[in-house]
Amino acid sequence: SLVVPTVYHLSALASSPSPQLIELRPQEARDVALYGSRMKRVAVAHHLGISVNTVKEYLRRVRRKLAEIDRPATTQLDLNREARRHGVLPD
Repeated sequence: SLVVPTVYHLSALASSPSPQLIELRPQEARDVALYGSRMKRVAVAHHLGISVNTVKEYLRRVRRKLAEIDRPATTQLDLNREARRHGVLPD
């Protein structure tokens, strides 16, 4: 079973010397952790007891936050890579 802390801060190296941080709400962190582990959106929705549309919305929010710090994640593989890079998923 996947255990997800209540709040994640995803960091990304920006052009500045200090990393930028994005904060994920608990739902977003759970969603990206499960989807990033290569579960289908339908499976994530079933596992979390939410609708597929809610899963899609959480993923849109995470992608938007990553894009704002120049770390676009347009595919599931991109989200997997970002989740691993930032500690949401283990290496």
